Amino acid sequence: MLRGLNQLVDGGDAGDQYSYSPPAGDRQILAPAQVATVQVERSTVEQALTMRYSLAVPAGLAPDRQARSEAITPLAVIVTARLVPGVTRLDITTEVENRATDHRLRAHFPLEGAERAWAEAHFDVVPRPTVVPPSQSTWAEDPPATFPQRGWTAIETGAGEGLLVAARGLPEVETTPDTNGGLAIKLTLLRCVGDLSRDDLRTRRGHAGPTFATPGAQCLGSHRFEVSVVPYSGGWLTIVPEANAFRAPLVAASRPLAAGSLPPGAQFLSIEPGEVALSVVKPPEDRSPGVIVRLWNPSSRLLPTRVRPLWPLVSASRTDLREQPGEPLALQENCVTLDLRPKEVVTLRLEFAEPALRV
Repeated sequence: MLRGLNQLVDGGDAGDQYSYSPPAGDRQILAPAQVATVQVERSTVEQALTMRYSLAVPAGLAPDRQARSEAITPLAVIVTARLVPGVTRLDITTEVENRATDHRLRAHFPLEGAERAWAEAHFDVVPRPTVVPPSQSTWAEDPPATFPQRGWTAIETGAGEGLLVAARGLPEVETTPDTNGGLAIKLTLLRCVGDLSRDDLRTRRGHAGPTFATPGAQCLGSHRFEVSVVPYSGGWLTIVPEANAFRAPLVAASRPLAAGSLPPGAQFLSIEPGEVALSVVKPPEDRSPGVIVRLWNPSSRLLPTRVRPLWPLVSASRTDLREQPGEPLALQENCVTLDLRPKEVVTLRLEFAEPALRV
């Protein structure tokens, strides 16, 4: 059983827009164990649990910026967790009304026994540190515990049992030891500061850029955060399709009636195996007929790959990133078959039998 998921933790931030820096007298505020109201909704489409509570945090920093203020302000929080039949994810929406300044709000996702971490980067999945290296007196800045992610981060036990957290528009995360004897994914929701650059940070020596006030960076007001939690076994590669499905959800669009017929169920583009990541489907930059499809292999092994579109193909070819023509590819039963090397990025140009088709 997974416990403590989406635990909100609020700490002080005496840093600037370049660097996080906790005040010397920091106080970490955890979300309350009891919530004010709980609402449960059940339907044939989904089950939802909504919790409402108030997180009482310091209103800002003390005048000397060495501690958090004694004044307290409440942050109204609404958390909704959703389960959909047939989907292995738990989707969580967190809404926060921020009234405090100079603080950092994060959501923690712990996993007992976890000992290693991975994160999706640009066209790669890379191991991430779980221990912060010690700082050296000659360095201009202390090593940060946080690192960037593109869409998701995962922590695993030695046996490959893991927890993946996917997020929309939340690029900063940390994977360091937790009190449960494992690791926790610590996802930054808000970093609220009032200056572009300061020269009094505990984590950095001197300025990092121009110095002027940025009151808008205090992020006051209403915020909505969307994440998805996916437990797995057998390694993170097995759950990549779920992470990608969360990041690029279905979008419904109505179209006028047209002649012809469609099957009861179909995919515009089918890609096998599921471990292959889809980066883009778009019209060519030169506006010529066809579709550009970009794929990449996040694994460290060769992946024989099949791409099957809904419409009949007449040709397929590789291109470079500029979409310049490359190697023609053979078609078999309206499929394009190719081998993706470890970490390889491939761009394809597909042309269809119906010239009227435009994407």
